[in-house]
Amino acid sequence: MLQTGLTIFLMLGAVIAVFGGAIALVMTIQMAKTRQQGYFHLVIPVILLTAGLTILLSGRSIDMNASLLTTGGLTKHPLGIWVQRLGSIVMILAAAERIISNLIQKGPLFGAAPALTLSFIGFWAGSIGAPMFFSAHPSGFSHEYMYTLLLGLGALLLTREESEQVLLTARNALLVFLLAGYLVLPFNSNIVLDSNYSQGLISGLPRLAGLAPHAVTLGMLAQLTLLCLWARPFSNSRLNMLAWLLGMATLILAQSKTAWISFAVCAVAMYLTLHGHDLYKKLTDPLYPQRGIALILVLTIATLIVSISALFGDAGNKLSHFLNSESGAQLTSLTGRDIIWAAALDEWARNPIFGYGQSFLDQAYRISIGILNATHGHNQYMDLLARAGLVGAIPLTIYLIILMAGSIRHAKASRGITLVIFIAIALRAVSEVPLTLTGYGSEFIAQLLLLILLPAYNSLSQAKQTQAKTAEPRALGSYTPVMHP
Repeated sequence: MLQTGLTIFLMLGAVIAVFGGAIALVMTIQMAKTRQQGYFHLVIPVILLTAGLTILLSGRSIDMNASLLTTGGLTKHPLGIWVQRLGSIVMILAAAERIISNLIQKGPLFGAAPALTLSFIGFWAGSIGAPMFFSAHPSGFSHEYMYTLLLGLGALLLTREESEQVLLTARNALLVFLLAGYLVLPFNSNIVLDSNYSQGLISGLPRLAGLAPHAVTLGMLAQLTLLCLWARPFSNSRLNMLAWLLGMATLILAQSKTAWISFAVCAVAMYLTLHGHDLYKKLTDPLYPQRGIALILVLTIATLIVSISALFGDAGNKLSHFLNSESGAQLTSLTGRDIIWAAALDEWARNPIFGYGQSFLDQAYRISIGILNATHGHNQYMDLLARAGLVGAIPLTIYLIILMAGSIRHAKASRGITLVIFIAIALRAVSEVPLTLTGYGSEFIAQLLLLILLPAYNSLSQAKQTQAKTAEPRALGSYTPVMHP
């Protein structure tokens, strides 16, 4: 009796879902006909909301088991599952609305940046589509792998005004996400804080993971928050200062050395993009030669200090002592990544064309190699070579080159944000997989922002070129010769 009732309930739920989906699709098409701007700015807040609630409802305890920092080791709450499903529906509709709107309004089929759009489709086909059917361990079709494709295509079709709205909304949503991690502290600190962490550079300082899947992920999100805040500051100076304090505190407490180094590099790149020309003019100004001399003097003194410390500071013994310590052993083995990379290269050697498949480093595979916490290859290329072989790695190379070219080209116009997001992704790709398309988690946000911003600034650049071409003949044609009596 219970089984029959459950079956009827599931059938009714399926029917409601089908009708609800049909109604939602009709509404999406109607919105596409009437709205110039859609609802894509809600996508990043929904991603963060889904990620945060998943962690909050999981009941994890970080200081008891560090392996639970990854969502793969968490028990998903039924409410969290439904939140994720609803979030998926909202994001799919937001992306579909922009795609349908572009078709109805007969916009460019591949958006304002066709090369980027085609490379993104090729990257998805090589890294996700092909392994589903042709890898050594094919998983078959899965609707979950389609979400990133739809979101990416929707992002590539946004207008300049929509891209700016998305960037501002992302900045605000990221700040709320960081703040939410602190608000949980008084009620259940074990969910967001590892009070027993002992591997940080600051002795005795607990490690903050917040509502992110991992403290390293929180460090990445804090870095992205600060970069967005730098490029698009609040008009209220006090609010801006509080936002910077929140972002910097989170970046420090996450204790992600990768995020620290990456933010330092991005900060230099951002400063040079915004002020590099003025700085160069000041240093090379013949009226004030002392500025350039002072800079050379400072660099010379710094080099001397480092050289003297290395020669007379017993650096050799200190280095040997460090390498023999636990921290040094972690560094030389890249915190165990050398074993993961060796496994990835072995799988690529066995399946060089289509790779092992998406089940690489699933639970059964991790148990077989004795590394339980490695859910990915800890390097973008290593991971993709193992999962998708050359069919995935070659499109990734093309995709990265196009992302880099666009990010550099539009660095000045975007106030540095395109350049620093690309640098952050590239640096993170050394030890993580920031360009994965297997899911739309918090790791996907930085890539999504690039897909949104680059076409928008590309269309702005094309509009300026068109305006300049049309203005030149008009200026020449408007000349009226002076008639003398």
